[in-house]
Amino acid sequence: EELMQASLDHLVYQEGDEVNLAFGQAPGAVVLIQSPEGSMIQAEGLADVENGIGISAYDRLEIGSNTKMFTAVLLTQLLEQGTLALDDTVSQWLPDMADVVPNSDLITLRQLATHTSGLPDYGDAVIGAGAVDSEALRSGYTPEELVRIAVEGAPPLFAPGEADRWSYSNTGYILLGMILEAATGQTYDELLQQRIFDPLQMADSELLQGVPEEGSMTQGYFVFPYDINTTEWNGSQGWAAGAIISTAADMSKFTGGLMSGALFQNPVSLSMMTDFISSDENAEVAGVGGQGYGLGLIEFAPGLYGHRGQTVGYASIVAFD
Repeated sequence: EELMQASLDHLVYQEGDEVNLAFGQAPGAVVLIQSPEGSMIQAEGLADVENGIGISAYDRLEIGSNTKMFTAVLLTQLLEQGTLALDDTVSQWLPDMADVVPNSDLITLRQLATHTSGLPDYGDAVIGAGAVDSEALRSGYTPEELVRIAVEGAPPLFAPGEADRWSYSNTGYILLGMILEAATGQTYDELLQQRIFDPLQMADSELLQGVPEEGSMTQGYFVFPYDINTTEWNGSQGWAAGAIISTAADMSKFTGGLMSGALFQNPVSLSMMTDFISSDENAEVAGVGGQGYGLGLIEFAPGLYGHRGQTVGYASIVAFD
């Protein structure tokens, strides 16, 4: 109970707090703690600042880059089926993008998943723009357009797999989503539903593919004093890198299913995701710092795995010991 309350006190702005303490804190938050001794879930603050509506423990929120865990699960499922191999290259699966993506004949699926491809990130140029421009917030993109924005805006940061180089790239996960579709003949949305959401009974989770319907999830706000409402963010900007909507309870189902091996034909397949490589100071800058990065997983500390997520107006963290 003390950990629960300390977490909420840290996350949620309370009337009377100093402004410098409130900056960066949220109008509302949900915390779930699950352990062998039992579980607790609690919400505090507001889901709708304008109308003073309180947040519920079962409200749906954007999970941002926690989506990368789901993309990596789908990748690992196809790896264990023999459909894909980690050393396959971008050009093998996306020949139409070979002339667009630099080093496409060298960049492997492993490098896309572990942020060692050297590809620049499109995130700030597209998603970050929505913090100051409501039109940009609502703008829709295809995965191909996101990749083009990234690679046309900057050269590769380093050679694919270059020793001791690491840089967080949403672009890599957009390409992974495109490769998953090419390898299966199904849409990314269908793969999530059939291979993860339905088996784990995650009834309150979905891929946000456009601007959300009004009232379908908790309102989003960009920094104190919460006068910039960002709920109309177009999820196509995040897609396979960061566009899932979920609840704390559903994320507990996902994390339990993942770490128990229930999402794989052979539970040992999870070890492919937990083959961590050392990240560097760029991980801290990107907000995904830890001891290392695997296939869509951060090693926060020895034996403590998960991910962080952020969109314009939402922030989340999932960790499993």
